[in-house]
Amino acid sequence: MNPLGITPEITAEAKRLTAGLTNDMLRAWALFAEVTRRGRGAGDGGHRTADEALQASADPQARFLCQEYATLYVALARAVGLDAWLVHIERCADGSVGYHDCAALFVEGRGVLVDPTWRAFGIRREAFAVLDDVQAISHQAMQPSGGTPDLQRLWMGLKLNPEDRWTRLQFVRGMAKAGESETAAAELQKVRAAGTESWDIHEATAALEMARGRWQSALVELQRALALNPGSVVVHGALVTVYSHLGDHAKATEHKERVLALDRGELSQDSRRRLTLENAVMKASARASSGDPAVLAELQKQAKGGDLAAQMALAQACAEAQPPRPAEAVRWLLLAAAQNDAQAQYNLGYYYANGEGVALNKVEAYKWLLLAAAQGDEKAKDSASLLELELTEAQIAEGSRWATNFKPLERTQP
Repeated sequence: MNPLGITPEITAEAKRLTAGLTNDMLRAWALFAEVTRRGRGAGDGGHRTADEALQASADPQARFLCQEYATLYVALARAVGLDAWLVHIERCADGSVGYHDCAALFVEGRGVLVDPTWRAFGIRREAFAVLDDVQAISHQAMQPSGGTPDLQRLWMGLKLNPEDRWTRLQFVRGMAKAGESETAAAELQKVRAAGTESWDIHEATAALEMARGRWQSALVELQRALALNPGSVVVHGALVTVYSHLGDHAKATEHKERVLALDRGELSQDSRRRLTLENAVMKASARASSGDPAVLAELQKQAKGGDLAAQMALAQACAEAQPPRPAEAVRWLLLAAAQNDAQAQYNLGYYYANGEGVALNKVEAYKWLLLAAAQGDEKAKDSASLLELELTEAQIAEGSRWATNFKPLERTQP
């Protein structure tokens, strides 16, 4: 839970990196140079503690978010006697508004901000807070997780830093995601009572409205947030979700493009690739929905040539046709799944498990779901686990062998 805990491994690494250096500033620079080099892989960032980040940095595919860079630097610096602290930023040097973390270093009679994410030593920030260690533990507890939030962590984080606005809004978002709407709403009301209008209060309100399924109300709040902070990747990303639920795919595509344009390294290569593909699929789907024979013929030509976006768009068009054409959808999905597209693999699992467009075959469904699950698709993981209850040990082993030996085709851009 303590993101700044100093383990024997951290101490050993810090001493190795600063061996022979007696000057505090030189030690600080040596650690900065090494930390900035790590965590630049193609994977997705997380919310690791300093010790977890150190262990993960041995993997060239590991990717760090700003909080991971900051905690790793602070822990390494402290391990060699430097005065370092975690910093939470709400307005960056370029005036942009948003959440970001870095480190504060007090050395040679002055304080400097050290930002390994931006590769900047001594950078200026317009609005930030240096956190004490209790606040740093709260900060770690309030970091979002991929699954259902841990309510104990949220309550603990709020108790440790009850007056901090970011902490309180993280509590609202986490409680809303966990289905505790009344608790989230009560805390949100207290924050609003302070009378300060800010982009993130509107964004947190939208998160609560989205959790309640109130998409139009969420849209209103996000539009207010966007007016106050037009460069927020978080707000644009939430607008993608809301517009998708409201059926406005053109607007969803527009905001996906803004996310890609505004990204300053927060997105992993995989995430950028996924968003780019989703945009391409949306645009291809809009073309397919026109019903124009010439357009459809061109899309089919592209799909047969390996264009992943065209394959997925045609599969979607077949699924949504009246009446649906599942057999044709499966043909396009097989081409996309061969390129290791997780959504196509999940959809194939659904079709085979339900006998739509193909003969019912739960072993075949299990194979495709395993491939999607291996790429992090949570729905596929759940569906594969449910199918295992219906399969024999031999069938499960067969599916696992097939998935392990699967060799995807080289993916066509995007």
